[in-house]
Order: sequence, then structure tokens, then C-alpha cells
Amino acid sequence: MDHRKINFRPATVEDAENISLLVILLTIELSDLTKTKRIDINIEGTSNRCYEMIKAGQYFAILGFVDGALSAVATLSESYSLNGGGQVGMIQEFYVSPVVRSTGIGAKLMEEVKQYGHQKGWSCIDFSAPRISKLKENLGFYEGAGFDVLHAYRMRHKIQLNDSNEI
Repeated sequence: MDHRKINFRPATVEDAENISLLVILLTIELSDLTKTKRIDINIEGTSNRCYEMIKAGQYFAILGFVDGALSAVATLSESYSLNGGGQVGMIQEFYVSPVVRSTGIGAKLMEEVKQYGHQKGWSCIDFSAPRISKLKENLGFYEGAGFDVLHAYRMRHKIQLNDSNEI
């Protein structure tokens, strides 16, 4: 059993550079795993965009810490979808540092995301998964977190606000 301390908090504009660093690490890892071209992403431009989007209320993030060290991030935005039931959350980026992936922080971060979505009144949370070959490797994690595969790259977790929001 891993006895490291795991905790979470919502991000603020002051966290923009750290969020950006983790998103860049995610981008590099996904590009390498899927053997796709890396998009041009840099810390300064990414940090500035992150700062502005959080400041404008268009972008949200939950930070995860293991023994006090920033180790995970989930970034979110809000959108609307007819087939999603109205106001929906979108996971834009979800990253856990490789050195702490066995601590359970990913599953706990996903629970934090779902709780955040419930507080925001979202009907569901959607995200686009990596290419199918990589998705198959991680499908158990996503399904265990309550997500259903909608189609090849899109997954959804339905948030139950009350009995009347069934679609």
C-alpha cells in the first residue's frame, strides 16, 4: 500500500506556468506514444494563454499533489451539447506524472473532476481520448472511472444531479 499524501486544489491564475509545464509534458508524451507530429507548444505562450483563460473564467484546472509536489492536473472548460443534456464539462487535458502513476492519484483526480462538474451543474463530462491503440491500453481506467465510450475517440461520464435530469 502506498502511504504518500495525495491532495487536490482548484488552480488559480498564479498556477498558469505550472499547469502549462504539465500540459507540455502531456503533449510530448502523447506525441511520442502515438507517433504523431508534436504541435508547436512553448512554456511562455502556453502560460500566457492559460493565465488569460483562467482569468476570464473560460478554463478551469484541478491540481494534484503527492507529498506536496505538483504531480497531476486536469484542465476543464464548459460547453453545451444537445446530446449531452445541455451544459457539459470538457476535460481538455488530464496528466499524471509517470513517477506517481501507481499511487492512485489518477483515479482520485478523476473523482475530483466529477465532483467539480457536479458543483458546476454540468449534465456530463466529455473528453477525447488518445488514438484507439493507446485508448485500448487505458480503457479500464476510464471505464472504472465511470466513463462510457461514445465513439472511437470520445468518452462521456453522466453526472446525476437529480432524478429529473435523465436524457
